[in-house]
Amino acid sequence: MAYIIGVDAGGTSTKAIAYTTTGDELGRFKGGSANPAAAGLRQAALNLEHVIEQCRKQCGNEIDYMLVGAAGVETGQLKPQLLSLLRERHPEVTIDLISDALLVLEARLEDRDGVALIAGTGSVAWGKHGSRTHRVGGWGHLIGDLGSGYAIAMQAIREMAACIDSGQPLIPLGEKILDHLQIQSWREMVDFVYQSDKAGIASLLPMLEQAAIEGDQTAVLLFNEAVTHLCQMTCLCANVLEISGPHVAASGSVLQRIPIVQKTFSRQMERQLPGSVVDYEQIEANRAVLYRYRKMK
Repeated sequence: MAYIIGVDAGGTSTKAIAYTTTGDELGRFKGGSANPAAAGLRQAALNLEHVIEQCRKQCGNEIDYMLVGAAGVETGQLKPQLLSLLRERHPEVTIDLISDALLVLEARLEDRDGVALIAGTGSVAWGKHGSRTHRVGGWGHLIGDLGSGYAIAMQAIREMAACIDSGQPLIPLGEKILDHLQIQSWREMVDFVYQSDKAGIASLLPMLEQAAIEGDQTAVLLFNEAVTHLCQMTCLCANVLEISGPHVAASGSVLQRIPIVQKTFSRQMERQLPGSVVDYEQIEANRAVLYRYRKMK
């Protein structure tokens, strides 16, 4: 039986879902990060291959169409390089490769105009107005990723560094970070940063959220600053595309799993883009493959 595959490859992990051509789910499969900008082109290809092979083992070899949405894929020449590797390995399958943000946009909005905003390990906004599209951010952690889990955690670590540089004791949040990581000194903290990947650093986010809930003002400020960046990205995307009162599809762990971020983001969007509608629906980005497949037919 012919089937189709939707792949959502974020900065931390990759999730593939196999569907019948009429939209019934056949199976779910997970792998490591397939963000070529962060994991590297070769590792991203290997991780994608892993989930594809899981699909084949459970569902068979008759893959009719595959849509892959990958974080970091729009950086440099990574998109054509990764797509070439996939098509070389699976020449019998029709494969499309797009940004993970565009995957969210198509899954959540289909033919409607609006902006998809992703804030997970990284961050990016992707908007659509008729035939026009525009992207803001998503250039990787060395250039931006403002408002992302990685950026929030790194700013917390920079606050610790500022204390060390000024000869002052660590702020309470810094002490909480050391306790969370079960380390004793700033030197060990530096080792943690340089021995960790983006996902490892972003893993501090739940601990930072708990600190904010408990009233730690440094943590509260970090999340407020992240929301400001995310609002700026969304507004810029909508303004470039000349969308008034846009539908904003919010996705990613920062936006969908942290209530204090959701509340502040929704409030700021109402003020900055009057008439905008923010939704935090849990519709899986993988379902964009169904939208694309229907359009193909």
